[in-house]
Amino acid sequence: MAAGLRLWLLGGFRAEVGGQAVPERRWHRRKACSLVKLLALAPRHRLHREQLMDILWPDLPPDGAGANLRKAVHFARQAIGAEALRCRDDCVWLEPDGLWVDVDAFQAAIAAGDAAGALGLFRGDLLPDDLFEPWAEERRELFRIQLFRLALGLAAELEHGEELGRASLVLERVVELDPLNEEAHLRLARVQAKGGHRHLALRTCRQIQERLRQELGERPSAEARRLRDDIVAGRIGPDTESAAGFRPSGGGEDLLVEERRLVTVAAVLFASAPRGPKTGHTRRETADRTCEVFQAWGGSAERSDDGSIAAVFGLPLLHENDAGLALSAALEIVEHSGAPVRVGVHTGEVVGQTLPALTGVAGSALIIARRLGSGKARHRPGQRTHPPVHQDPVRVRRAGQCRWTCWRASSASSPDAIQASRGTRMGCARRFPVRRAPV
Repeated sequence: MAAGLRLWLLGGFRAEVGGQAVPERRWHRRKACSLVKLLALAPRHRLHREQLMDILWPDLPPDGAGANLRKAVHFARQAIGAEALRCRDDCVWLEPDGLWVDVDAFQAAIAAGDAAGALGLFRGDLLPDDLFEPWAEERRELFRIQLFRLALGLAAELEHGEELGRASLVLERVVELDPLNEEAHLRLARVQAKGGHRHLALRTCRQIQERLRQELGERPSAEARRLRDDIVAGRIGPDTESAAGFRPSGGGEDLLVEERRLVTVAAVLFASAPRGPKTGHTRRETADRTCEVFQAWGGSAERSDDGSIAAVFGLPLLHENDAGLALSAALEIVEHSGAPVRVGVHTGEVVGQTLPALTGVAGSALIIARRLGSGKARHRPGQRTHPPVHQDPVRVRRAGQCRWTCWRASSASSPDAIQASRGTRMGCARRFPVRRAPV
């Protein structure tokens, strides 16, 4: 009886005999390894010698191909053992006693509808080191189709059963295995949004957009754009009974009434630059990129007529870490911006209707964020919502050839302002000029 032979073909070839890995040097010849791979993929792990000769040495005459096959069998037996590889009656096969092949287990899981088992066995594409071998190409694509169809079906069942955490894990695995699978990305983004992780959902949308553009030169589908718009507008989320994503407190109709909300606002102002066709094109691209970054971090961004951009975090749904998300987005914008830029970030009250974006929203938080972005960080005494008592620099750090300065503005004695802000608010502004200065 042959010692236990275990073969892995998914994600790369590997062999074990009796629990010991077969080192690469034991194969001696590449064709000996290819012979074992072919037999591992063949029905009943058996092939006629003429089939092997035609596949491995298609350009050689029968005598030459036969001689090469005998050598390949000899070296393969040295690697995995003579008992594991048999030849008789013009057939070559792997001894079934003690044999385990990951492809067999994978196909059994697919046939049984065991998506979790199939995902666990699928370490990667079939034989990636034999990428251009015709005998592996068709099976490689077939395995991918079978796996992703089963996994997406499982994710849909889990989502329907409100098991969003498990659905997210399945979809994340599919995205990891197939980074250009748009359907998996969109389903993952929807599950993340339904689970209350709006910033992750928007980041997933942006991720597939970037991958499609860089790898395939394509734009996202109309479905992808609609999904992103729905997430930004709050139409997909853990609480979406009302149009704006809020749960009505009284259980009655949704009323578009004005209300005060504590939000974090980020204002982006681009430094003036000489006008020109190339400059204008770069500025437009930078503005587009800025809006995408805000949306990826969970904010709703809008452009003003003067070219500035404002983003609000906390509408339609309020999260505990809205301020942190806004600051993270601001850091990403200034560190990767293609043009000189200032960003002001402030948490405060706004007044408006229960809308998912900045439209129809006003308040001092918008004004203060713009002042921070413009470098005019001091505020007039007597402002009702957020009059500061003092401002002092709390942290300065080097960022390339620029400096960042953060201020903490303590709230004044206004009771409603103190209650709404729960303490202090942070402002952050990019300082100019862009020459390095001592910190």
